[in-house]
Amino acid sequence: MYPISVPFPCIPDRSADAMTAALYRAGSGLAAVIIGWTNAARSF
Repeated sequence: MYPISVPFPCIPDRSADAMTAALYRAGSGLAAVIIGWTNAARSF
């Protein structure tokens, strides 16, 4: 897996911005789910 900060050299146009935005959104959503699960597991 490449770090998200690395730009996509193969897609030079505006679709790269949309792809990175989607990746950021998916990554932040996944992180929120993981944090929620770890907090729930700690509370038990």
